[in-house]
Amino acid sequence: MSLGGVIRGERLPAETKLGLVRAVAGARRAGATVAQACRVLKLSRTRLYRWLEGKGMEEVAVADLFDRPPVAKVVGHRITEVERESILGIAREEEHADLRHRKLAHMLGRLKKVFVSESTVLRVLKKEGLIAPPVPRQKPKRQKPEVKADGPKQVWRWDISYVLVGTTFWYLIAILDQYSRKIVGWGFFPQATQAEAKRVWDRALLSEGLLDSDKKRMPQAVSDRGSQMKGKSIKAFFRDLGIMQIFCRPHTPDDNAEMESFFATLKCERLYRGSYGEGQALQAEADIAVFIEYYNCGRLHQGIGFVTPQERHEGRDKELREDRQRGLELARLLRAIEHGGQGSQNGSKNIKTRERHIGRDGGSNQEVTGVQVCSIIIPGVVS
Repeated sequence: MSLGGVIRGERLPAETKLGLVRAVAGARRAGATVAQACRVLKLSRTRLYRWLEGKGMEEVAVADLFDRPPVAKVVGHRITEVERESILGIAREEEHADLRHRKLAHMLGRLKKVFVSESTVLRVLKKEGLIAPPVPRQKPKRQKPEVKADGPKQVWRWDISYVLVGTTFWYLIAILDQYSRKIVGWGFFPQATQAEAKRVWDRALLSEGLLDSDKKRMPQAVSDRGSQMKGKSIKAFFRDLGIMQIFCRPHTPDDNAEMESFFATLKCERLYRGSYGEGQALQAEADIAVFIEYYNCGRLHQGIGFVTPQERHEGRDKELREDRQRGLELARLLRAIEHGGQGSQNGSKNIKTRERHIGRDGGSNQEVTGVQVCSIIIPGVVS
């Protein structure tokens, strides 16, 4: 019988073990030693003697060779029944119902002088089904500050951006009217401290006529949480002027989206088209001044219905949009007349167009369908 390669590292049935023991015993009777017999069978002598457990090879039976679970018969450090009841008792108390197993283990030592490990408490509670689901721990979500403006000079947003001049950064401080998107004040400085911010605000309030009378209602100041915005000096400055500060949520630039959009527009449409070397800060400032003048008075702004911020600031935007709507309607009527009256019946027209509708804080695209009756007199045309 060849058992080579099977015995080592394998668990064997009791019957196979008994056969191996009987084979070694037979070899001894034939004059061989136990070591020689085990070497032929490729069986460890230590393993053989562990099977025998002090019994003789002729005395051992099959029942003595069954595998037993590798668990200690006696666990010397097992908790007592009193300790187990103490764990369950304190876990069921109302005042300790919210404690996790770690704190319960230490509370047991304080209150009942029962000292057990944290893992023991966890094991006992888990067995009894007393493990509460973990309570998620997270900061409450901050709400986006709701700032409404239905006219100019009500809400001013401001921020600071960087402009690279040579190898150093210069700082652009700008203030934007939320309703009209007009840049009401700005400044370009080699540093950005609270003093520079106050200078820009002073000039903006003066240019908008808000310092002429104490009865003027001051705009709200919306900004992020930069050090220049939250310093003691700037807070006192706003408080003395009666200006309420509103801060955006941390790490949420979208809360000040109008300001971020202006800086992106300025850089992409002007500053990024060239570069400024050492000593060209005045050139950069001149370029910013030219662009802001164009931005306020010449550039049609999509967010406010394709009028300029200055026009909306002065309240002329509604009239301009109405003029455009009348122009669109007239153009459609003239086209219908030009093409033989198609699309126009009995002097009335059904106009379906897609124009930008301006709400309190900007615009949104929507379809507008209107049926209007009008009569026009065109020289040389009889209708």
